[in-house]
Parts: sequence; C-alpha cells; structure tokens
Amino acid sequence: MIVLVVLGAIGLLIARAGRLSFGRPGPPSKADATWVGLQTFVFVWGSVFLFVVGLVGLVVQALR
Repeated sequence: MIVLVVLGAIGLLIARAGRLSFGRPGPPSKADATWVGLQTFVFVWGSVFLFVVGLVGLVVQALR
C-alpha cells in the first residue's frame, strides 16, 4: 500500500512539474494537443487514484 501512495505522489509531482512531453517536437497540431491533453488527464487521475487507494489501504491496515 505504501508503494501505491509513493507511485501516486511521484506521478502527481511529475504532472505538476509539467514534464509531460508527449507527441512530436514543434508546435502541436489540433490532434496532437487533444492527444496530449488526454494522456495528461489519464496520467494525473491515474496518479490520484493510486494515491487515494494507497492511503485508504494504509488507513484500513492501521485500524485492524
């Protein structure tokens, strides 16, 4: 469970730092911008999901 929290936190830090560079270099086309937006969305919410699941797991373990 701690691993999930750490992975989620790292994912959020990377997303927050804006180091997500998907697609081709140069000015993004409309399709590229949409694809990058989708990947960023999935990445950020995937990280949030991992973080929350890990925290809930830790709380459940602590309460046992």
